[in-house]
Amino acid sequence: MQTLKHKIPVLAVLATIFSGIAFSWIFLETVENVWFQERMVQLDIQVIQWLQARHTALGDKLFSGITHLGNPFLLAVIASITTVSFLLLGRKLESLVFASGFVSLTAVVIAVKFLLDRHRPSEVAGLVMENSPSFPSGHASMSLFLYVFLAYLIARKVSGLQKKLGILLLALVLAFMIGFSRLYLAVHWPSDVIGGFALAGVWLSALALVVEIHSPGQS
Repeated sequence: MQTLKHKIPVLAVLATIFSGIAFSWIFLETVENVWFQERMVQLDIQVIQWLQARHTALGDKLFSGITHLGNPFLLAVIASITTVSFLLLGRKLESLVFASGFVSLTAVVIAVKFLLDRHRPSEVAGLVMENSPSFPSGHASMSLFLYVFLAYLIARKVSGLQKKLGILLLALVLAFMIGFSRLYLAVHWPSDVIGGFALAGVWLSALALVVEIHSPGQS
């Protein structure tokens, strides 16, 4: 049993390193496609046009509501409450990692947006809902980071593999629904959402690595 406990952090560390490399590659490939207007950009247009042709009144209401779960102000409030809560629970490392990750990812998303300065599909589809640059999707990246990292930190304290996976799955589904809502509402291109998810994946991998190294044996 003692040997198994020592192996678990090693496997977790290797998994985070591998996933971090994979997400980095996906993000850089997406940036290259957007920058050089490669094949992915043409697929972006086709997907948005396909979705626009299939709008329904129910879908409009549903995804308009879901997209608010990725609102920057709401996420900032949740992040603040989470940070304070972990501090009060004596989980200082997780509180620091969570807060620094949220702030640094927000800064990087904003920086990349203005560096690439990509127009939104709403300018084409006539649904102007956002004014900031399009790539990467802030809703997608920040939602995936916040909800999944929070779920990961909670799951570390929960016993039972099924419960751990269930918590993570719920967070993933929520984040992906928010990402899809951005496509349905034509405020982002698919590559914006993919890039946002990949960038968040890099952050999740790096910060999970920090947690696993400094707090082993809790997963």
